[in-house]
Amino acid sequence: MTPLEGNAVESLSTLQDFVIPEARRMLAATDIEKPVEATQWFWDFVHSRICALARPRFEAGFFADAVEVSFKELNDAVKRIVRDTDGRDLDGASLMTTAFSPQNPLIRLTTLTTETDKTIQQGYMQIMAGSMTGIRNPKAHGNLAPDHTEALHDICLASLLMRKLDARIECESPAASAWN
Repeated sequence: MTPLEGNAVESLSTLQDFVIPEARRMLAATDIEKPVEATQWFWDFVHSRICALARPRFEAGFFADAVEVSFKELNDAVKRIVRDTDGRDLDGASLMTTAFSPQNPLIRLTTLTTETDKTIQQGYMQIMAGSMTGIRNPKAHGNLAPDHTEALHDICLASLLMRKLDARIECESPAASAWN
């Protein structure tokens, strides 16, 4: 029956006669309590440095460790760039607000020529700082135990932020500009 044949009540009844039993059959065949496993495509999607550190921990069931090491790697990557740029040894949220400041960034994610560029820089600065305060620090200093799903989401965020860092716009360092 096509949607144009018959009346709406008959069409709906026909759909319900098929859809409801099929949905029940699919639910009965699915173990909804079984944890979702991260497949190879997930790990292929994740930034390579995050994958190398997080995957073994995640697959061993150490979800909090997998998340923590992901954000520590992000922090360390930003820290190395800042240290090489101006010599400061910062960490965590203060590192991120200094590194990605839209007013005077050490790491630029945009050209900062338009208002949109500046708001993108500001937004990523806030996400980076917030991820250190809200995700890395509690995992490092508390006994938190995210389930596998939350851990995968956190790992995805760390991966996204590492990719943004990799796509940064190279800035001239203050030391280099002093010689020009």
